[in-house]
Amino acid sequence: MSNFSIAHLGKILLKGLRKEEKLEIFAQNKGKNYNMKTTYKIMVFLMILCFAGTSCVQAQSSANKNHQTLEEAHVLKEKNKALLDEFIEEIWNKGNLDAADKFISTPYTIYHDPGDPWEGQSLDLATFKKRVNASRQIFPDLHFTLKNIVAEGDKVAISWIFQGTQKADLPGLPATGKPVEVSGLTIYSFSNGKITGHWQVIDRLGQMGVKAEQK
Repeated sequence: MSNFSIAHLGKILLKGLRKEEKLEIFAQNKGKNYNMKTTYKIMVFLMILCFAGTSCVQAQSSANKNHQTLEEAHVLKEKNKALLDEFIEEIWNKGNLDAADKFISTPYTIYHDPGDPWEGQSLDLATFKKRVNASRQIFPDLHFTLKNIVAEGDKVAISWIFQGTQKADLPGLPATGKPVEVSGLTIYSFSNGKITGHWQVIDRLGQMGVKAEQK
């Protein structure tokens, strides 16, 4: 249909057909007129193509957005994992508390950590540093080794091995001067690129030196 454009057909569809009059479409190549029944078929076919094309474009656009969202989520998870790895090394292993505000956002909430004096509390920066110092005074050579690190949403979970020599008293356990090894699992919460709190479980028997004495 060389002289019949889709734009022209669109105008006809918008205006509507009057009664049962015939719509004459000139096809110069064949010199043929199409009756109303044939025209309806053509219009229906073109309308299906139009809607199908629109749906495909919308589906592709939605797929692109979903892919972009997944990529952004993956990048964020990797950033949080890297930040947490650096946090453990700088703050806990090295005791570089001057860098604490680079990693944590206050109030820092300890949601669950049985045996921790600050369990259930939300800490300001000074109190967070006090908590780290308290651990490092008891175990001056403390060191955390990360075994697994997994990120999901705004959480990063780590399993770890703690090693250190008890140089000061713990509640109910006087200083032993012996090395201890403790395993644990911590789930850290993140917001806007910083750590906002944690949920933690620890092998307290190991912390009390039971394993060290059995060796």
